[in-house]
Amino acid sequence: MAAVMGLPVLTAIGTRDERDVRFAALHQLLLPTLGSLAQRRRGTPLDVAIGLAEGRAPRVGEIAEEVQSHLGGWTDGRVVVYIEDAQWIDRASAEILRALAAAGVVTVVAVVGDDHPDDAWRASTPIAELTEVRVTGRDSPLGRSTQRQPDGSGLSERLEALVQEARSTESSRERFHLLATTAFVQAKLVGAVSDAQRTLGEARRTGHDVGASLRASAAEALVIAEMGADAVAGFDRLSSAVEDAVQRRPGGSEGLADALTVLRRLADWTGDPNHRSMLARLMASAQQPYPVESDRPLLRPRAGSTDDELIADGRGLAESARHAQRLGATRLAAEARGEAALEMIAAGRWDDAAAVVREVSEVREPEIPHLTRGPLDVAAAVLAAARGKDEEAERFAALLSREGAARRAFGVADLAAIPRALTAAGRGHWEETYRQLAPHGPSSLLDVSGDVFPVAVLDFALAAIHTGRADIAVSTLDNQAMGQFEVRSPRHRMIADACRGLAESGPEGIARMQRALMYRDVQLWPFDHARVQLALAQLLRRNAEVLRARELLLAARGVFVRLDAAPWTERCDEELDAARGSAGRTDYMLTPSTQAWTSGEALTRRELAVVELAASGMSTREIASRLLLSERTVNGHLYRAYPKLGVGRRSDLEGALRRLKAGHDGEGREADARHTGTVLTTAG
Repeated sequence: MAAVMGLPVLTAIGTRDERDVRFAALHQLLLPTLGSLAQRRRGTPLDVAIGLAEGRAPRVGEIAEEVQSHLGGWTDGRVVVYIEDAQWIDRASAEILRALAAAGVVTVVAVVGDDHPDDAWRASTPIAELTEVRVTGRDSPLGRSTQRQPDGSGLSERLEALVQEARSTESSRERFHLLATTAFVQAKLVGAVSDAQRTLGEARRTGHDVGASLRASAAEALVIAEMGADAVAGFDRLSSAVEDAVQRRPGGSEGLADALTVLRRLADWTGDPNHRSMLARLMASAQQPYPVESDRPLLRPRAGSTDDELIADGRGLAESARHAQRLGATRLAAEARGEAALEMIAAGRWDDAAAVVREVSEVREPEIPHLTRGPLDVAAAVLAAARGKDEEAERFAALLSREGAARRAFGVADLAAIPRALTAAGRGHWEETYRQLAPHGPSSLLDVSGDVFPVAVLDFALAAIHTGRADIAVSTLDNQAMGQFEVRSPRHRMIADACRGLAESGPEGIARMQRALMYRDVQLWPFDHARVQLALAQLLRRNAEVLRARELLLAARGVFVRLDAAPWTERCDEELDAARGSAGRTDYMLTPSTQAWTSGEALTRRELAVVELAASGMSTREIASRLLLSERTVNGHLYRAYPKLGVGRRSDLEGALRRLKAGHDGEGREADARHTGTVLTTAG
């Protein structure tokens, strides 16, 4: 939204929780300028006010003077300050803005929400007098008073007013700049890339080069990625413009934060490690440690939340999406919904995540651009895969692959591997799990899954170990990227150490995995936590610690049942059966009518499981991976089962198993007896 207001723009949003926090709004406003602020001498009153240094509590007057000087070094001319929910900004920030407005340094456009308690705020908040100001002329491209709009029509009207203002101005340079800003908002916030393309065409007719404006370049890059079906070309075009701007004026180029935000999105879409490296280099040159999400004030982050808390709580982002949608920022709303759904999945609020996905399931182009839907489609695919809805998971995965590849957005296409691998892992098909995840390489897998679905790293480690590639799992754990992965949150650290424990296998590995389950707040991510419990239980069972394994399996199963994660509930049931040992293992008994066909012994539960998998066409190696057994043990179960079933080779198992189960159901008993000379009874 800040970009709607024209030339150099700073944004903030008031929150009830931060109304009494001095300089909270000022910190938001100055966030895009911190790159150039870092070059100044440290320890000044402004540094103290925004938390860059410690010292005595600064006075408002001296901070206002320093902000005025700082903004003069950051950009030329007056700055537009746009504030949402101005009734909730802190008094100290409001006083500074009033002083700066009086000095002609800033033009403040303040939007007052409907939730202020009463008119008493006007007497206590200096910003109140500014909300009544009608900003006109060059100070504002809107030329109208600001009012809160209840739905998306407000943004459309503002954009139309911006275009009309551009067409009526005599200065071709100002006309170009206003059209460039309009195109940026259309492409970045609304997602109307076709409208942005037309606006850019009009901007070019002013005689100015699109590359002269970072916001125009960012809009053009999004148009190239979405309509030109070439995310790589979009990245190349915008990165060149950013590099030129940074060389001219490091840290202070107009629209730099907006351009870096778009460039980061394009780097995510292309999935090219070289693009990520270039992005990091450009950020360093621009003195920005991370691309500033200049539109984040629209998303209303929960005040005082830590990164870990935000990871485990998607409700704030879901509310943010609705807020952005009301304003008409369709692309921003879709991005927020996708992030909210993924966070809800992480937090174990799967029904809520499904509701978010359903909310936009019918919305397609032109409302939401294909690449912007990536997080939503990943969330839908992951949720379906985890719940055993394989066809639905594959439908969304195929959509990611198709739309990503069609636009050279290979990072989006690669996301399809995450739900596909989860589907395979849930069925115990570790070769397929490995096949899906291995092509990405350790660094790429850790980077992508760390943002989207970190437990995919556990799937990769399990797949590598179960398919006899433990050396690859170990090399992944030793990769430098793993160090960057595990420091992101306790969730990532739990998964990283669980992978290390699996690779170590013995008592040391068990101890490491047990510690991983005890890290701070890891229960905030119930599915991931239960997956580690299941993996540890399997390791304990192989080390003959059956009672401890059973406790973990019951705990994990409870989580999977609550989440309706059917494949993982079944995995726990299989492990619980195996953990019961020899007690109650005689499920079926074949009683021979002729000793030539059968030994008359019972099929154990494990033998039956091996026979069923072998009859389905799985190889010995695949069965061993599925049941966490050695290939030698699998062959032993098969050879012991052959005489019990009255067969002599693997190809006969399917028919024997069919007859076995039919007889157990009381159907075809006589036919079975005539065919095999056996009668099936249930062992007591």
